[in-house]
Amino acid sequence: MEPTRYYIPTRGRVGKQETVKNLPRGLHPLVTIVCPQEEVGEHRRDWPEVQVVAQPSTIQTIGTKREWILRDLADSVEFAWMLDDDLKFKVCVDGRFLSSAKYPDEFAQAMMTNLPALWAPDGGDYGVVGIGTSYFAPKGGIKENYHLGFAFGFCREVRNKLKLGRLDVFEDIDYTLQCLRAGYTIAVTYDVTVDQVSASVSDDPADGGVAGERTLQTIRENLDRLIGYHPGIVSEKPRRPGAHPAAITKVLWQRAAKEGRMLSKEEP
Repeated sequence: MEPTRYYIPTRGRVGKQETVKNLPRGLHPLVTIVCPQEEVGEHRRDWPEVQVVAQPSTIQTIGTKREWILRDLADSVEFAWMLDDDLKFKVCVDGRFLSSAKYPDEFAQAMMTNLPALWAPDGGDYGVVGIGTSYFAPKGGIKENYHLGFAFGFCREVRNKLKLGRLDVFEDIDYTLQCLRAGYTIAVTYDVTVDQVSASVSDDPADGGVAGERTLQTIRENLDRLIGYHPGIVSEKPRRPGAHPAAITKVLWQRAAKEGRMLSKEEP
């Protein structure tokens, strides 16, 4: 059983693997890029220390791709991470968020020592761990029972209980709420933060990533399904001018966590 692995689902971004480029080199042997078959060779040439795996040809959406990774590819991994392919990082040093590239030693310490210490069975307390974004971030430490965003991981027990592949947009919210409502405590770290290099919605598959999948129509359809899965917890809110097109959800995280705590008390 492999203790930990970091999976990066990607498409159409050969030569533009921002997450791999920005991670500590010491983590590269634990990273797996998952891509279409025709991109495997070029990714292997670009990143010789990184494992590269071709996704099944039947997979057409990011939701089903994540499901296959977490359910099948990570079957022999105890704690499996899911990272977006376009992430940049900051590390908290003396209460300030600073560029990970300018503070590589502190960043490597946070990613390779502090982060693994959070999860069980490596001595930590959490079966679900995420990395927070820099927006309104506390100055380091852990925030419990909060949103899993661009970078998150699950232990085997949690993965086996998740309903995967049912959304292609808002799947991170769905995963978070499933964990909370099942009674799991989530740890989101702010010793390191992540943000996307770009956060646009495109209808052109040539742009790579999830372009062509997360259109305004699919956002609308998936939001309706998300609200149906978590009634009373998720609702729609107006999008602020200039905000990402998918920034239209209002989520009652603590209500979901309370539901999970009540469920845990009822179980024998």
